[in-house]
Amino acid sequence: MSTIDTPKRIIVDEYPQEDRETIEKLAIPLNYFMEQVTNTINGRLDFENLNRQAVVITVVTDGTGAPIRQTQFSANNGLLGINVLRAVNTRNPVNFPLNAPFVSFSSNGQGIYTIQHVTGLRSGEDYQLTLELVF
Repeated sequence: MSTIDTPKRIIVDEYPQEDRETIEKLAIPLNYFMEQVTNTINGRLDFENLNRQAVVITVVTDGTGAPIRQTQFSANNGLLGINVLRAVNTRNPVNFPLNAPFVSFSSNGQGIYTIQHVTGLRSGEDYQLTLELVF
């Protein structure tokens, strides 16, 4: 992962005496902000910083990929898409997904999402899916 250079801190003593009062007022919040941004970009990104959320659901699909039972989860409003991070067959662990799972969903507009379709899973088998929600 690439990193960015740490910016030079604003040092009040490096400025003319008549400007130091103003520089000091700016230096405190700007130095703090620059440090936060640099630290975040240089390896402290997480789901919260990226506006992502992880959820785990269990789903059983029919031959067309439609869930046999209604499968829902709750999350923040404004979900753009879902990445499947992990798919585990909980009924028969040696039966792996047939393809990379892709999840289609709908929303009720109040933070409840319903799984409409999941491709790539074996029909009639229970899968525990770890989903990365992208907002």
